[in-house]
Amino acid sequence: MKNSLLPAAFCTAALLFSSLMSTAAEMLPGKMTVQAVQGSVLIVDADGNETLVKKGDQLAQGANVVTGKNSKAVVLLSSGTSVVVNPDSDVEFTKFMQVPYELPAGVQLTELKKAPSISETLITVNEGTLAGRTAKLHEDSSLRIKTPSGTDAVIKGTDYVVTVVIRGGEAFTTITNATGDVVAVSQGNALSVPPGQTVTVEATRTVSASGEVTYTITQVSEPRPATGQEIATSQKAITEIQIAGNTEDTPAEPQGPSSEPAEPQVDEDPQIDVVISPENT
Repeated sequence: MKNSLLPAAFCTAALLFSSLMSTAAEMLPGKMTVQAVQGSVLIVDADGNETLVKKGDQLAQGANVVTGKNSKAVVLLSSGTSVVVNPDSDVEFTKFMQVPYELPAGVQLTELKKAPSISETLITVNEGTLAGRTAKLHEDSSLRIKTPSGTDAVIKGTDYVVTVVIRGGEAFTTITNATGDVVAVSQGNALSVPPGQTVTVEATRTVSASGEVTYTITQVSEPRPATGQEIATSQKAITEIQIAGNTEDTPAEPQGPSSEPAEPQVDEDPQIDVVISPENT
């Protein structure tokens, strides 16, 4: 009897040890793969150098993605988060760190209901619109979308839109929670944004003689029902990611952060009518 119980006990202990080691593992730069590109999309570095973005490219930490009037890009993170950089936008993928993981054989990232490992994500919307969807995050994970006015969107899931509009001396930030759990953080105050609602933050924008830009928040609205256009922006982004995932030239699925890039795949998620489904491209 002892001999039959020992292997089972050993396996249980090994699985527990593996889980604890994974939780405590050091985070590495995660993978950020361009799933689809429409029009001319650029990466602009700190020196102003421009590089044309193409499908399958891996974004580096701090990559600044800039789209034109009729351009956009779909980006998949190896945490299961997918985002669309909409036209006329300037979005920096400031930081994405993740505990390495391996998907079980035959399982794709898009089939997971929860993110595969702990991650820390920071995306900065300098101007324009970012729409996305994320799998349920680990309780120790974070996904934060920064804006110039100092107002951040803290995302726990699922579908959301962040827009920054700058008009001369004014800046307007809107954070829409299409579905899921979204919190707007402004001036140190956290404001929960219920599903189907939007928060708007107004700020003044001043530029000093040396070129330094300063934003001062003047008003933070209470959550209000999202407009049809705000919800449509989210739904359109989800559809675009779904379309990107239906292309046939899709290599193997991602296996988490590593020194050698793996490219994500997109597959359809049957739970909702229109879904974001990441893919390796």
